[in-house]
Amino acid sequence: MATQVANPVLEHFRVGEDDFRDLDSVVRRHCDSVTYYVHKGRSLGDYQTDDVEVLAKDRNGAETKIESVLLHATGTEGLKFNIEFNDELVMHGECEDRARLVLLATDARSVMRDRMKGRTPRRKAILQVIAVVFFILSYLGFQQIQTSASNRFNAAQLAQASQSDTATRQELASTIASTQRVLSQATSALSRHDHNAEVDFLVQQQIQQLRQQISSDKGSMASIGETPGNQDPPGWTTSGWLLLAVASATAAVAVGVGYLVTPSSGSIFLIGDEKRRQDRADRRRTQIIWTIGGGFAVSVVASLFLTLLPH
Repeated sequence: MATQVANPVLEHFRVGEDDFRDLDSVVRRHCDSVTYYVHKGRSLGDYQTDDVEVLAKDRNGAETKIESVLLHATGTEGLKFNIEFNDELVMHGECEDRARLVLLATDARSVMRDRMKGRTPRRKAILQVIAVVFFILSYLGFQQIQTSASNRFNAAQLAQASQSDTATRQELASTIASTQRVLSQATSALSRHDHNAEVDFLVQQQIQQLRQQISSDKGSMASIGETPGNQDPPGWTTSGWLLLAVASATAAVAVGVGYLVTPSSGSIFLIGDEKRRQDRADRRRTQIIWTIGGGFAVSVVASLFLTLLPH
């Protein structure tokens, strides 16, 4: 009775020319023949070959991109062994000699896990984490800015109200003092029965009333000129929609930068044009990381320098 083995090896992988050559040499030590079935999605260039160099030298361009590869090997004692390079890296096989099949599967699995394992988690998961983190940080940060601006505005309003109250108190004290002087003059005139002094007192009293009326009218006009909106904080300091917009925009920018910086780690064949494209992407990603890191370092040094400058 034939022994069977079937299990996934890697959920995501990156396989290059040398990786295929190493795997091919391991499988050929245990099998008599090895055939590769190459599937390409956008073209009619599907083919099969028993020479690994044909696969290693495939163009694998934009219009001839490799979608999947099936390695099919056969040998004596009913040995059949398959390795599928598709969304996942899976191997399965059967043989009448259990020890031979297990040894082949163990050697092939070691090569694939050592050489073809993805280097990073999936880009989608990383970008989701980046979006959530930067949304929360920007939300809390801008909320703190709004709160600080609102507090400064309220403090300024309180200071202005305090100054207005102080001016009102001073004006009231001046009015009381003026009224007391007038009363003193009236008392003096009445005690002397001086008609001229009494007339002067009445005239001064009328003038004082006119001054108070004018002052009251000015205060009323000033209060009318002040709109109720001026007493409220600026709209942007209390806008929840603006807060959400700023947080969303920051998260979007962070995801965009993360998309450029984070390497794609899905199943991929690093052969031909795809290998050159990945090399260019890695160089561009390195430049972006150094640019962002350099800008951050310069901003930190500039902030420390400005802090240490004498005021």
